[in-house]
Amino acid sequence: MSKGQATPAKIELLLASKQGSEALEDTISKRITALSRAHGFVDWDEVPTLVAELNAVREGIVMQLSTLDPRAASELMWRFLALGGPTLERVDDSSGQIGEVFHSASVDISSLLATVQDLNKAKLAEQLHAGLSNDDQGFFAESSLARPKPWGLRAGPSCESY
Repeated sequence: MSKGQATPAKIELLLASKQGSEALEDTISKRITALSRAHGFVDWDEVPTLVAELNAVREGIVMQLSTLDPRAASELMWRFLALGGPTLERVDDSSGQIGEVFHSASVDISSLLATVQDLNKAKLAEQLHAGLSNDDQGFFAESSLARPKPWGLRAGPSCESY
C-alpha cells in the first residue's frame, strides 16, 4: 500500500464525516470494535495494511471527529490506545510501524483532552490509572497525561509510582 493512498477505511471515515459527528463517531467506534476482536497473527506482508487501518482510525479521530465533537474524540482515543498492547501481541513489529501509530496516539490524547469543555478531572485520573495499570508497552506513560501537574491533578503516591 503506497503512502497517501486512500484506503477503504479512510474512504469510509470521510463519507461518515459528511453525515455528521454521530455517524463519524459510530463508524470509528465500529472500526475500533472490529480491531479489538481480531485475534489472528498478522503476517509481515499484512503489516502495511494494518498500519494503514490503524492510522486511518487515529487520523479520523484526531483530524475529523475532534473538530466536530472533542469529547467523543477523546473517548474514542482512550479506546484506540487500549488496542496497543493486544495489537502488538499479534504482530511482529520489528519495523516499529505499529508501535509508532500508538506512540502518536499517546501524544494525540493530550491534545484532544485539552479541547474538551468542562473536563471531568476525576474521571480523567481514573482512566489514566486504568491505562497505566495495563500499559505494558508504555503508551500511556509516554503521554503528557502521565504527568499530573499540567492537568491540575495532585500527584499522590499512586501517580508517583508510575
